[in-house]
Amino acid sequence: MRERPKFFGRLPQTTLVAPELRRWKPGQACVTVPLLGLIGGVRMLARGLAILCVSCLAAPAAAADPQAPTGKWVLNYEAAQCNAYRNYGTEKDPLYLAFKAPPVGDVVQLMVVQDGPRMSAEQRDINVRIGDRPPLKTNMLVYRQKAKFRTKLINLPRAEFEALRDAPSVEIKGEGQDYAFALSDTASLMKALDTCLADLRDHYNVSAPGVPIPRLQRGAVGNLTRLFSAQDYPGVAVTRRMEGTTGLELLIDENGSVADCSVTATSGYAIIDAQSCAVIMKRAKFAPAIDLQGKPTRSTYSQRISWVMKP
Repeated sequence: MRERPKFFGRLPQTTLVAPELRRWKPGQACVTVPLLGLIGGVRMLARGLAILCVSCLAAPAAAADPQAPTGKWVLNYEAAQCNAYRNYGTEKDPLYLAFKAPPVGDVVQLMVVQDGPRMSAEQRDINVRIGDRPPLKTNMLVYRQKAKFRTKLINLPRAEFEALRDAPSVEIKGEGQDYAFALSDTASLMKALDTCLADLRDHYNVSAPGVPIPRLQRGAVGNLTRLFSAQDYPGVAVTRRMEGTTGLELLIDENGSVADCSVTATSGYAIIDAQSCAVIMKRAKFAPAIDLQGKPTRSTYSQRISWVMKP
């Protein structure tokens, strides 16, 4: 198995945080806890990133057209993630369009990252239009706490993400949001992203759901049912009575730590999906997988988190 490249440099990047209430262990019924309190904060963490530039140049656009890029696509070949971004602003005042693709699942995160004042997490209703496709009615999580940049995060169905390959533009509008990004060389980016994801799956011994991994004696072992409390439920989700189930894929390293958490099935609410990963990233610890030589190794763990409020 080849090693993932060591990373260097920095890029604004988000690690999700927002709250939750009831959860599932794979193959078992979910556990419900009473609603006791409210939390609505989200934090953002910056990580070191390996940078692999995709060979493509910004195409000029007329003033009336969607905003043209000012830089190349960059693929972050990170130790436990595959992310990509492109600058549409200036070096002094950047505006990034970014994507995070999971190793498995049907959700890709689209992010708009730019400077902005600190704020608690908010969820806003928006429409996303990719090329000439009908607008997708969805929502975005908007937040900035300690980090330099404000992040706007959308859980995009993979079918919509794949449509970006040949689309000339993507628009995001609604509740104070008005973005239109011109797209170019996206097919080259997505091909490079697919290569990164294949390498990530190999590195973490990822297989299809329910399929045993031949080079492991056993996978990672953990119990996530005690990680969550009612105090983790986001305040905005309680106020608006948001409920749903989030599917997650965790990458577990050889020490039993959660190296990354990806949304594989959205609850329909960005703030709930974000908190599902946030609590696990902060609190979870596993017994690592064991390889055929009896040594700890990397693996994955699937989880479903259900958020339910009592009447």
